[in-house]
Amino acid sequence: MVNSGKIFNDRQYIVSNNYKIMHLQDDKGPMEFAEHYHDFYEICFHYAGEVEYKVEGRVYRLQPSDILIVNKQNTHYVYSSGKYFDRLMLMLSPSFIESISTEKTNLKECFDSIENRRRKNLLRLNPFNHAKIWNTLFKIENVLKNDAYGVDILLRNYICELLVQLNRYAAESYMESIDIDSGNSKMVEATVTYINNNLATDLSLDNICKNLFVSKYHLSREFKKCVGYTIHQYILIKRLLMAESLLHDGTLSVSEICHSCGFEDYTNFIRTFTKHYGVSPGKFSKYGLLLKEDYVNDLEMGFTSL
Repeated sequence: MVNSGKIFNDRQYIVSNNYKIMHLQDDKGPMEFAEHYHDFYEICFHYAGEVEYKVEGRVYRLQPSDILIVNKQNTHYVYSSGKYFDRLMLMLSPSFIESISTEKTNLKECFDSIENRRRKNLLRLNPFNHAKIWNTLFKIENVLKNDAYGVDILLRNYICELLVQLNRYAAESYMESIDIDSGNSKMVEATVTYINNNLATDLSLDNICKNLFVSKYHLSREFKKCVGYTIHQYILIKRLLMAESLLHDGTLSVSEICHSCGFEDYTNFIRTFTKHYGVSPGKFSKYGLLLKEDYVNDLEMGFTSL
C-alpha cells in the first residue's frame, strides 16, 4: 500500500540520534501508510484531517487536538480519507528517554502503560490540559524555525516538558470510561494480549483458539482485518522484535535467545533473523543496528520495506 497524490507543503524538522520532529501537511489525499513498526517511540499530535490510526488491532478515529501515542515495536497503520492531513510527529529513541528520566520520574511510563494494555493509545484532553500541551508544541515549532545559539538545549528542555505533561495526563486517563475507539474487536485484542504474553510458548493457531475459546476461521479473518497481518506474520514479527531486544541487552547467548523467543529450530531462527535484519544475530549482538535515515524518510513518505 502506498499513498495517493501525497505532497509536503510545510516541513520543519531536526534530526539527531535521539529524536526527530516533523510538522507535516498534506493536501492531496486520500492516502494510507502500510502496516509497519519500528524501534523508536512515536507521538502524533493531530491538528486537522479525517484520519484513522490502527495500532495493534485497536482502531482510533482522530479528532483535531487528539494525541496518538505509539509504543516502540507496536504494529500500526494510518489512513487519511480526506484531502487535508496536518500533524506534528515526534519520534524518540528509547536511550534518549532513558537519559532524561530519573529514578523518581520514568518518562517511558506513558508508553509502558500501553504495552501492558492498562490504557489506550489515544489521549483526548480537556481544554485546560490541551492548552498546556499546545503551548509547549508552539515553543518547539518556534525553535525549529531557526538554528540560533542553544537550539539543541532548548529542544531537549521542551521535549522533557512535553513528556512530563503527557505522562501526567496519561496517568489521569487510566480511570476514564469514555470509549474513544471505533471498530475494535474484543476477540482480536484478547488475541494480541495472549500472543505478546506467551511468545516463548506454543502459539499454533490451534493452541491459541483452544485457550481463547474461539473459532479458527473467524479469528484468522478478524485478526487480519484488524491488525493488518496474519496471525502467523504477527507472531513472527513479535518474536523477532523480542530477539532484537534480548540481543541488545546482551545477557543471553544467541542459542538461549532463540528458545526464549519461541523459535524451536535454531537454524530457522538464524535464517529468519538474518533475512529480516540483513545481519546475523551474532553480528547484530556485537555491532547493533542503527536505523538509517533513509528508512525513517521512507516512513514519512508512506512506504515501508518490512
